[in-house]
Amino acid sequence: MSTHYVPQPWANGSAGNTPVTAETLEHIEEGIEGAHDRVDALAVGVVLVPTPVRTSTVPPSAGQLVTYDASAGNIGPIPLPNAGPGVIIGMVKGDSSPNTITFQSPQLQGNGGSPTITLRTTGENRTLYGAAGAWYVNGLRSPVVGTTPGTFAAGDDSRFANNLTTALYGGPNRTEAPTVEIWYTSTPFNVGAYDIYAQGGWTAVVDTDDMLGSSAAPGAGGFTVINIPVSGRYEFVYNVACTTSVAYGMANCRITRNGADAGKSIATDFRPTVGNIGLMSMCAVGTGVLNQGDQLYWANYCSLGVQTIATWGPGTPLDRTRLTVRYVGPL
Repeated sequence: MSTHYVPQPWANGSAGNTPVTAETLEHIEEGIEGAHDRVDALAVGVVLVPTPVRTSTVPPSAGQLVTYDASAGNIGPIPLPNAGPGVIIGMVKGDSSPNTITFQSPQLQGNGGSPTITLRTTGENRTLYGAAGAWYVNGLRSPVVGTTPGTFAAGDDSRFANNLTTALYGGPNRTEAPTVEIWYTSTPFNVGAYDIYAQGGWTAVVDTDDMLGSSAAPGAGGFTVINIPVSGRYEFVYNVACTTSVAYGMANCRITRNGADAGKSIATDFRPTVGNIGLMSMCAVGTGVLNQGDQLYWANYCSLGVQTIATWGPGTPLDRTRLTVRYVGPL
């Protein structure tokens, strides 16, 4: 039942005691008028009225559908009018230039918390639905992650694409995640009861950011290292194919951070030596936050006899001696 109109009961015949009087008819007329008043109030701006194309900061008014042409340069910020219940306005970017059209209002809701709307692409539009003290935003809002740096999210600023590319790739203008995989491709070498850190003989099969390099740390001895280009969370794996010459010892491999020092290990694997029974595989695995400029070292050690590091194990690339470092997400 309506909360704005109370109907009067009617009954046939004199027993109903509902004669047609000026008072009863006036009640009906007032009800009809009140209903039309409410319809008229809701109808303000419902039909968007197109206006001539604008090339300046003249704002749209309630009930207008305004096309802006930014061919001559960026337009804005354009202040939007105050919102009102039942009011609708619309804005469209009607040119193909790279220039932007920016609108501002402290009353924008559903706009990712931003008081700003920026139109960037041809035909991009916003429709604002008015309520008491708030514009509710609708329209094109498609994050686009392309293959070129600086890809923008259609309809907003670069916020959506930037967040996504940072999560996936480590930065708003990046198009791939920092990843390096290097294989040991030289002749086998022996390790005894002393740490042997990586030097020559490593070949990059994947290296998105030229991460394979030589340590610049004082006294590092020219060790081969991985240089971290972007701060974030990483996965790092050092896989070793090897044999050992005697039993009852202990072999290990490790990855260290910012120094050829076992005390700086961030991933290790320890295995008892078995001696002369063929190849075994070792794998030091870790995940964690690395900072831009960090360097990763990797090393082998064998407490008794000799551990011989081979280029690969039997039958499968998974047994290849290799190091993989991969960005997996933001800090």
